[in-house]
Amino acid sequence: MKVLTKLLTIRIVINIADSLFYMASIWMLSGGKEGTIYTAIAVTLFTLPDLLIFLIGPIVDRINPKKILLWTSIVQVVVQALVIFFIINEQRVIILPFIFVSALLSNITYPIEEVMIPKIVEGNKIVLANGLFSFSYKTLDIVINSLSAFLLLWLSFKNMYLLTIFFFLLAIIFILQFKYKSDNEVKKYQVTEYFSDIKFGANYFFSHHLILKLSIPLVLLNLFNAVNAVAMPFFVRNFSHSLEFLGIFGLATGFGGLLGNLLVHKLSQMVSVGKLIIVLLMLDGIMRFIGLVLNNMTFILFFFFLASMFAGIYNTVFASLYQMIPKMDYIGRVGTFVDSFIAIAMPIGGILGGLLIKGVGSKNTLLFFSIVAILASVYYMFNRNIVTLPVVNKIERDC
Repeated sequence: MKVLTKLLTIRIVINIADSLFYMASIWMLSGGKEGTIYTAIAVTLFTLPDLLIFLIGPIVDRINPKKILLWTSIVQVVVQALVIFFIINEQRVIILPFIFVSALLSNITYPIEEVMIPKIVEGNKIVLANGLFSFSYKTLDIVINSLSAFLLLWLSFKNMYLLTIFFFLLAIIFILQFKYKSDNEVKKYQVTEYFSDIKFGANYFFSHHLILKLSIPLVLLNLFNAVNAVAMPFFVRNFSHSLEFLGIFGLATGFGGLLGNLLVHKLSQMVSVGKLIIVLLMLDGIMRFIGLVLNNMTFILFFFFLASMFAGIYNTVFASLYQMIPKMDYIGRVGTFVDSFIAIAMPIGGILGGLLIKGVGSKNTLLFFSIVAILASVYYMFNRNIVTLPVVNKIERDC
């Protein structure tokens, strides 16, 4: 448990840095006449690395994860310094390529914990561990984003990026103190072996009916998550014309997700996983829809709080299933291929979000996710492989 706590600390610090970078970049680029276009491009660049994450899977399975964490954090410091340089010289648009590089480095770190958690904790505690990490990189992400909104009221964009550098340097210190021995590390790793491992991950994914059927609806859900990322800054501006509402909204959804992460361990032991996914996806879609239709600040905060709570639970359940089903030595290759597959439409979502905002407005654009969540629930409802999934303690790992 001590090793898990140290890994969680590293995750939290890196996630704070990622969130500060994301918020500063999105809000800096969303201002001005071309704000919609630049924001759409930025969201696309933030999501594009998800498509490439399957390329890191074999490396995570073969190389000590600590080394990967260390070098990605070091390069992040260099990237942030270059961004500050261009901001000082009033060349803000030039930061777009650095958004892609930073997002790519950030995405490399996520499969590491997917591989390490099952090796650090016992099988029946994987959901609990994932709940803690979900709090870190999803729930805490939302909370930090909301706090970033308040920071933007007091700090310049340059100082926001300086703060990002501070947290990446802090992460480097924690990583250097982190002791972890990799059982699968190899000294020589041939190119032919690497491509063979990538092919193995793809074949495993497409031939595994349960994992494939679990993943298909997530493609659409992630597409409209990317659409929402573009629409949200404009919805906030149109709704309240202030960053304060963005901060309050982020806190409401953040604490909703936190509550979901606290409940997921007990719920997944009491209710079958299949029913849990179906019911919570349906409730998530309904809560978002009601909040947006009522168009009242209090109702929006309340119903999005509930929606985030439900999403916090089912997101953790999905993450746990992808760790509990494949054979232990395959988690890196299979998990990263899953991550790439379910993110395949996200870069399109960035562009689609910009087009939808111009066509139907930011509020109506946000409604699409509600509809997709409800449809995903119906899809799972009529899929026997999903409906019959037992409580989490009875999920069997592939031999």
